[in-house]
Amino acid sequence: MGNLDKNQRSAVFCNHDRILVAAGAGTGKTEVMTRRIVRIIEQGAQTGRSGIESFFGADLYKRRDRRDERQDREQAEDARQGFVA
Repeated sequence: MGNLDKNQRSAVFCNHDRILVAAGAGTGKTEVMTRRIVRIIEQGAQTGRSGIESFFGADLYKRRDRRDERQDREQAEDARQGFVA
């Protein structure tokens, strides 16, 4: 694949159902995801059952905060019930 580095090619050809592509601005994330989608469709994926989600840095921090808050609540509940993982 022309113009993609080793890590980008790895993301395009990864066979996992879900992947995370995280990189700075202008590093080719959109190109990687576009090529990945084309590859998956060419291999016969049912497009009605596929999706892609994109978000920016500020959203990522909000999501992390929500995740951390949820984990804190779950751990507090586990502690109240006498269970610690």
